[in-house]
Amino acid sequence: MQPRLLMMRRLLLLVALSAAGCAAEKDEPVGSSEARLAEGWATVNVDALNLRAGPSTNDTILAVMRNGERVRIDGESVNGFAPVAYGDQNGWAWDEYLSPAREVAIGSLADAVQSLANEAGRRSPGTEVAISAMNLTTGEYAGVNDDVRHVSASSAKVLWVAAAMHAGAGLSDIATPIFANSDNYASGSAIDRAGGPDAVNDFLWNVASMDHSILANWSFGARRVASNQGVMGGDNYFTTRDLMTFYSKLDRGDLVGDRTGELRGYMKLAPDDGVGGWLPALLPAAVRPEVMHKGGWLPPPYDERTINDAGIVQVPDGDRYAVAILARHGSDYWGAQARFVERASCVIYRTIAHDASLSCYD
Repeated sequence: MQPRLLMMRRLLLLVALSAAGCAAEKDEPVGSSEARLAEGWATVNVDALNLRAGPSTNDTILAVMRNGERVRIDGESVNGFAPVAYGDQNGWAWDEYLSPAREVAIGSLADAVQSLANEAGRRSPGTEVAISAMNLTTGEYAGVNDDVRHVSASSAKVLWVAAAMHAGAGLSDIATPIFANSDNYASGSAIDRAGGPDAVNDFLWNVASMDHSILANWSFGARRVASNQGVMGGDNYFTTRDLMTFYSKLDRGDLVGDRTGELRGYMKLAPDDGVGGWLPALLPAAVRPEVMHKGGWLPPPYDERTINDAGIVQVPDGDRYAVAILARHGSDYWGAQARFVERASCVIYRTIAHDASLSCYD
């Protein structure tokens, strides 16, 4: 995605969240109300809700909770404010902006992935998805449409960086623009430092074992054309199964050797909040900054209307897993399709972490 469009989208969403947070604070009534929520899980039902240090609008705001997030009610309301636990923070929130949360049944990883695929078209009309998840700790794998090729968009940039690192190139001067801003020109430099498109494909096919993936063309800064144009009319593409192969090899240190930690650090620079369709968006607050991922967009007017994200997630004191979610052709690109990618990531985390506290736009 073009850097200017990315930054504009991020700014608009941050402004919207800020405005929503102010509205929630402004609308918090002052007075008394009868307790309306039993102890247990509840869900935020407004765009933004303040978590305060005490049961009044005069108390310090500790955090701003987002629509759909879960909190635990720990007692009776005081002056209309419920005592809640939000992640690792305890505070108070106006209870009219909380709704009782339904029980979440956590099944197998395969069931979760299949259920997500089944609901994709209902939650996001027109959307086609491919999903893979691999528990890197246990080896458990689940996938649906995992050999279907999808246009890779900017999610492939991590592959090109890995190819350049495998070739021995330095990346410190271009890594932040690539991962923090998805800079297309810096990404072209990574391709050049890998040795060009054919060298990148040699890395994908013969080192990363990504048999259904390709870099066919890249034109930012210079025209780069691979000798093999693939099977999608010259588009760059990959599959979720190939991405699981890449991330499992990366996790084992098989791709870039002693530079594995360097690449992991670069991947943590990718945005984890404030924009649509990121893997970390609905994950616990403490987890989001540690997610190693690279997202990609092809927004309208592109026919593909793609939102992708893939990477590695560490469950605190638990398992580590790789996940790839590729979505395309949704009629509500910035809305329903982006939310579906976020939901899918959340459901997979909830399943592997056995964390029923997470609300995933349920």
